[in-house]
Parts: sequence; structure tokens; C-alpha cells
Amino acid sequence: MKISKEDYLEFKNWCKKFFRENREGSTKQLVEELINVNPKLIKRMEKAVGKGNVKAYLGRSLMTSLRKEGWLWYEKNTWVTKPNWGLCTHCFCEIDDIYLIDIDGNQYCNDDCFEEHGATEYYDSYNDDYFYLFSEFKQLKEKYTIFLEKKVQPNYMNHLELKQVLAEILEVLNDDIYSTVWLNGGDDGPVSYEIARMLQILQRDYEDLNKEDTMIKAKRQSVNQLYSITINRTLLKKRRKPEILKQFIQKHRKYRSKTDTNRWTTKDLNMRNNWYEKLNNELSDGISYCNEIFCPACQEVTDRKWARMLADGYYYCHECADEWKKS
Repeated sequence: MKISKEDYLEFKNWCKKFFRENREGSTKQLVEELINVNPKLIKRMEKAVGKGNVKAYLGRSLMTSLRKEGWLWYEKNTWVTKPNWGLCTHCFCEIDDIYLIDIDGNQYCNDDCFEEHGATEYYDSYNDDYFYLFSEFKQLKEKYTIFLEKKVQPNYMNHLELKQVLAEILEVLNDDIYSTVWLNGGDDGPVSYEIARMLQILQRDYEDLNKEDTMIKAKRQSVNQLYSITINRTLLKKRRKPEILKQFIQKHRKYRSKTDTNRWTTKDLNMRNNWYEKLNNELSDGISYCNEIFCPACQEVTDRKWARMLADGYYYCHECADEWKKS
């Protein structure tokens, strides 16, 4: 009989903690330590495999299973931690693009594991730039991965966040401190190589994020600017309206406001300008125009002179624009 899945996971987590702190140990040491720190788990193991069989079960089954994960080896009757490439040397977790290396070529999933393990940095002129870039690289990846996974809605807030991330990536890519690495392609030692690796990933992801930006913009409202003309109510109330005004009212009925009936509004600037030019030339008085925006954030219409365009190319009312800048 085997232990339950829950007990196995409990043992696995404890085992990783043990090897983070001790780095090696025999099967006998593991059993003795487990008896001290988690006697209940030992009792459940004894119940499952027999009281005298725990050591053998732990060594031949449980530890062999952990060995397959690639961070544990059995040498001279001792379990030793030697994580494969792609696993954190300290905590043994899987590593993707975000990792640090030490002078021995070991990988660490973050700077905490690097420090806790007592890792030694390379004696390299690139070292300061390397750790600085790693910090920026990690923060940026955490911000934009959700966009690459296409898990965001195409709304104004996500679009603005994406635009901000794109600007931050571009700032890193254009930073002069990495100009030498761009020139040598990272072919100047391990640290230089790692700097180049992170920059190339940022460049690749920047291109993919730009494609995502295009897709989000295509799904959003094409424009949020409103162009209107207002016709004096006196002209509209005349029983005998000028012919050009009668034709305009009939032809452009769908653009007439239902709440402000002397106003016609369109999203097409050229159309509005044509309206104004034709009517103003004939009527000369009583025609005015205004430019407004429909704020994507508060959903209110406001005069464009009080609005501000943000990074996504849309106008926002002054209050919402200020609120976004503060966030």
C-alpha cells in the first residue's frame, strides 16, 4: 500500500525544505529528522507500508520519485542536491526566462534565492549592469506576460497599461549602458551573454506586444471624437426654411441629437466641416460648431479643449486623464 497523494506532497515539500538547508543527507538522516519534525506523517507512513519498512520505502520509492525531478542525486549512500539546468539551485523550482547565474554557472529563480544560497557573483565589469537589468527585466516580464497570454479584455484600462509597458521596454532597450553588449552580441563572457539574452527577449516580446496593441485597438471603438454643428433655433422654427436647410434636415436626420434637437453630430471630421461650410455659406449666421470627446473612462461627453490625449491615442476628460497619470 502506498501513502496518499496528500501525504506524498507533504513529504515532498518538507524534503525540499530539508535539502535547501542541508544540501545533502542519507536516507537514515531523513527518517530521523522527519520523526522529530513531523511524527504524524511518519505514523501514517508506518500504517501504509508497515512499521519496519518506512526507511526502505522512503529510500527506494519516495526519494527515487523525487530524483526524477532533476535536482536530487544519489552518490555514495547519500542524497545530494545537484539541480539540472532549468531548475533553481537553491529552491529547486522550475525556471523560465527569469533567472540569475553565479560564478559557478548555477541558476537562481530570483535574487532572494541567490542571496540565501550565498552565491558568488562573477568578477566582471558587466556585473552592476547585469543585476540592474535583471531587476527591470523581472518586473517587466511580470507586467506584460498576461498580454502575451492574451488574457486581457480590449478595454481602455488594459490598453493604457500595455502602452505604458511598451514605453518602459523601449526605454530599457534604448538605454546607453547596454550599447556595448548590443555591439558585441553578448560575446564577452557569461555575464555579457546573460545581458544580451535578456535584451533579446525584451526585444522579441516588444514586437509581439506591439501586435497585441494593434489587435486591442482594432477591437476598441475606432475614434472617440465627436464633431457637431449647432443651428440657431430661430432658423429651425421658421415656417419657410431656406431650401438648403430643409434638404440638410431631411438628408442628415440620423445625425440629429434626440435630446438637443438643434445639434447634428458625427465622428467624421470631414463630414462635419462640409456641413458647416455649405450651411454657413448660404445662411451666414446662426451656424456654429464644436469639437467634443466621449471619455472612455467616465463615459461622459466633454469639450475637447478640456480633454487630453493619452498614450493609447484616445482623448480623455481632464479629470480621468489626471487620475490615470497619478495611478
